[in-house]
Amino acid sequence: MKRLLGQPPAPPPPGTPGVEPDTRRASTIREILAKHRDSETCADCHAKIDPPGFALENFDFIGGWRDRYRSKEKGDRPDAKVENRGVWQYKLALPIDSTGSLACGRAFRDIREFKKLLLAKPDEVQRCLTEKLLTYATGAAPTYADQTAIADMIAKLLKQGGGLKTFVTEVVPSETFRRK
Repeated sequence: MKRLLGQPPAPPPPGTPGVEPDTRRASTIREILAKHRDSETCADCHAKIDPPGFALENFDFIGGWRDRYRSKEKGDRPDAKVENRGVWQYKLALPIDSTGSLACGRAFRDIREFKKLLLAKPDEVQRCLTEKLLTYATGAAPTYADQTAIADMIAKLLKQGGGLKTFVTEVVPSETFRRK
């Protein structure tokens, strides 16, 4: 939510202790999170923050695509992955379920449908991308004083189709970029 839409989730309510869910017998991230959502204090926020994670679940920790979880113990088809220190054996376990439903009720089946839902509101995605690009380019996060300039850039981006080249050509000559 924070990285794609610029909407960081709210922190837990004050005084709410961390809950360690009983994850025994859970074999997927979805199952672990379902056990965590059993807690009333966690369920409301997790209904908002979990679905984007489910959409991205097909990507492993280095960004590679996977259709199934990997396991050292359970699985039906052993494969090998060569690493610097030798061969790491694993088995292909359960298939990944990347379905979900956003808090607004819009459902998706996979990352492609999730992207379509995100791009149905291009201004949110473009605002976040513009702010991230400015932060990267200047080394400082945009401030309240930069919001008018960012809104102007976004209006131009939307008018021109919003490709990455357009982002760069709008950010670089901006006053916000040049004065930081």
